[in-house]
Amino acid sequence: MTDLVLRIQADEEGLPPDAVLLSSEDGTFGVRRKDTLEVIVADGAAMTQNATDPTIWEYTISDAIVGVVYEWVAEVQFPASTHHFEDEATPVDLTTSCDAMLTVAQIDALLAIHVLSGDLADWSGLTTADKGVLICRAQTMIDAGRWDGEEYDVGQAYSFPRVDEDGDLIGDDNDADPDNPLAPLRVREALALLAFSFVHRPDAWEGFELRISGGLASHSAGGIAKAYTPRTGASDAKESLRLIPDVWTRLAPFWFRGGRII
Repeated sequence: MTDLVLRIQADEEGLPPDAVLLSSEDGTFGVRRKDTLEVIVADGAAMTQNATDPTIWEYTISDAIVGVVYEWVAEVQFPASTHHFEDEATPVDLTTSCDAMLTVAQIDALLAIHVLSGDLADWSGLTTADKGVLICRAQTMIDAGRWDGEEYDVGQAYSFPRVDEDGDLIGDDNDADPDNPLAPLRVREALALLAFSFVHRPDAWEGFELRISGGLASHSAGGIAKAYTPRTGASDAKESLRLIPDVWTRLAPFWFRGGRII
């Protein structure tokens, strides 16, 4: 189980709401499981106003089950009007390391080549488990992107390696067995540099994390209130990846260019 943070941002002519509750229009639930309709948070539970931005309200479910889809409804109360916003959220557990396409040792080796030794101190001081968490986050962000071609093996664990329309490997510049290719070297370098960047640029991860655990797609009612609720898409990944130039420079050539990303 893990934490699932629900967030909504609402204002009326620049003024925050008087209150925000988790409350469906029929008064039967605040948060419930989509599959079983089990009520997780009772109707009427109050959301907490953010201390920094009073237009943002939050509620944390501390025992959410990873992979379960939760339906939630925010009742936003202004002095002269009330609005309901419905959405869904799915918790993702990124507090532990995952089975990324490169091991911690492989990441360390790439960073030793591409990062000055003096700049590696903070990374080197992390435990193997903590490095694993950052690598897992980097893998998640890259896999959320929309990349050119198709997966080399349908159902493979990661977005890379990939093949073009003729079935040829895209960017295959490694010496791996052709029947078991690795991701292109530039992609592997990007994974390492992205994981490393999270040590000094947590904002690069935090913006993306909001989209997978509780923020930022918008809805509105009569142009009065705006809600920010869960959404994860390729454009979200691209926006976050571009925050790290060394990472985006390596990944940009592989980005899908055949249509508009929505």
